Amino acid sequence: MNKGKIVQTGTPVEIYKNPERAFVAGFIGKMNEISLNGSREKKFVRPENILIRTFDNKSRDTGKIISKQFMGAYTIYFINSHDHIIEVDVSEKDNRNWKPGDQVNIELCRKIN
Repeated sequence: MNKGKIVQTGTPVEIYKNPERAFVAGFIGKMNEISLNGSREKKFVRPENILIRTFDNKSRDTGKIISKQFMGAYTIYFINSHDHIIEVDVSEKDNRNWKPGDQVNIELCRKIN
């Protein structure tokens, strides 16, 4: 609901995985608002749908790890990319143990419309 109006119906899983609007995505879970390649086009991506890759200067989607937070089964990385702070959730099985100060590439796996 937004201002007393229903904006989307469905099961919690359907709404989480396929929100119809950015408002719904933010209401039902965490999300990042990202400008791709430093452009004005904005995309919305959940923290678990972003991959951290080894830095190479061929990609424009780069950032710098500014901090991290161990959460048990996953680690939250906070990355400064094009003057935006992006939150990335990395499961322990995929964690390369990036450190603050590391320059990295980011890959968006699944965008929210």
